[in-house]
Amino acid sequence: MAALAAMRALADVILLPVPDLWPETQALQTRYSLSFWDALLVSACLRGGVQTLHTEDMGAPRTIDGLTLVNPFLGQPVP
Repeated sequence: MAALAAMRALADVILLPVPDLWPETQALQTRYSLSFWDALLVSACLRGGVQTLHTEDMGAPRTIDGLTLVNPFLGQPVP
């Protein structure tokens, strides 16, 4: 419980993958050839107003509908 409380204290926003995101998720899956789970993460970020997602997956570096994907292991500058 303490670890969860510490993570919540560090978060600007907590985004949950709720079922009403599924239509957006399916559209992202089709448009960008993402897995369901990657598309769900991206749709939650887009809905939450996240501008940058740090990931070593999903073809980063790239931009999806205004969300910038940054691979932290490639050493690119954060926009």
